[in-house]
Amino acid sequence: MLQNGVTVSGVINTSGTGRFAASNSGGNFLSGVTLGGTLDLATATGEEQVKNGLTLNGAINVNNNSILAFEGNQTVSGTGTIRAERHHRQSELYWWCGHADQQRHHLG
Repeated sequence: MLQNGVTVSGVINTSGTGRFAASNSGGNFLSGVTLGGTLDLATATGEEQVKNGLTLNGAINVNNNSILAFEGNQTVSGTGTIRAERHHRQSELYWWCGHADQQRHHLG
C-alpha cells in the first residue's frame, strides 16, 4: 500500500512480504496510528510525519534520502523498532518544535 499525500489514522497491519510505504510528499501524516507491520521508508525516497502519538508494534525502516518526522510532543510506544540506515545515501529523523512550517531539528 502506498500513502500519497493523505493523513492515515487507526490501525495499519502488514504481514509477510506486505508493506506500507509513503511517497515523497510533505502531506503524508500518521495521526494516532497503531502500526503492526512494516513502514517502508527505505526502498524508495519517502516522507512520513507523525502526530497524535504512535504505537509501534512492527518496524519503521528509513533509508534512501527518506524522512521520518515527529511533530511537537509525541509519544511513541509499543514493542517495535525504528531503524535509520545510511547506505550510500542519507536518511533522516526529525523532531518538529511547534508547527510544520517551523524549523525541524535533525536527530540523525
